[in-house]
Amino acid sequence: MCMSAGPAFKVNPSVSFMVNFDPSRIENAKEKLDQVWKRLADDGKIMMPLQEYPFSKHYGWVEDKFGVSWQLMLTDPSGDERPNIIPSMMFIGENYGKARRATDFYLSVFKDTERGTIATYPAGMKPDTEGNIMFTDFKLEKQWFAAMDSARMHDFNFTGSNFLYH
Repeated sequence: MCMSAGPAFKVNPSVSFMVNFDPSRIENAKEKLDQVWKRLADDGKIMMPLQEYPFSKHYGWVEDKFGVSWQLMLTDPSGDERPNIIPSMMFIGENYGKARRATDFYLSVFKDTERGTIATYPAGMKPDTEGNIMFTDFKLEKQWFAAMDSARMHDFNFTGSNFLYH
């Protein structure tokens, strides 16, 4: 659930929805991802172009025309199965570099937890710091979440409008 409280707290990309297109479960997964991308990007804003990244052969991040942020990813079918949609948090600004500590903390607080994939920034990916979280996913009480750090300049951060309810 996202809430908008007018100019004080607007929905923003610090919390987004990661949509997994798993070729082992979805026929023509890449083509379906491309179709969804096209619809979401229409009158929207491309945050990261649809292309290959270190954590996915086909990934893109888009904010739709309503201001909701979506990350579409072609999932590696050889990896562990993930749900189709996963809430995702981006640690930026004064929160940059806290994704690992935050997710470790969440994993220690809840029962029935699991750490999934961890991809860290390598050396030379300035402005990001080597070893910070490029992408991680984790499970709390049967619900998967994702998190990442980004040192890039963003005009958003966590606000009172970014709530995740399960």
